[in-house]
Amino acid sequence: MIRFITPARAINSVMLTLIAVLMFHVLILLGVVPYSVVWGGRIESVEEMRISEAISVAVNGLMLWILAMKSKRLRSVMPERALNALIWAMAILFGLNAIGNLLSENDVERMVFAPLTLLLAALCARVALAKEVGRGGEAR
Repeated sequence: MIRFITPARAINSVMLTLIAVLMFHVLILLGVVPYSVVWGGRIESVEEMRISEAISVAVNGLMLWILAMKSKRLRSVMPERALNALIWAMAILFGLNAIGNLLSENDVERMVFAPLTLLLAALCARVALAKEVGRGGEAR
């Protein structure tokens, strides 16, 4: 299976998913999607939602930036070892997030986001294991 999921496929999949997640969080900030579907349904006010969603947008944007450097879409400002360490941290974060989603009171988080974050954890691990991912995500 690891040969089917190439580093290029893995990094492109994670980046596309993060772009979709960023758009989802923007829709929450705009009030198009109710904030009751995130953060375990524990947000109690618009003020809390704005702070929580700003954090989500920042973290997801940071992860996208890290992956863009790893894929050589952006010039890297850090060594490859640091990028790999950060991508391992992302894999761990997504794994912990999957556990949190499974424990959520919200059905959407349990049924949609738990499997998604578990998949993202596995894909990030695949990227971190790659020797190098070239420009645009192709494996080298």
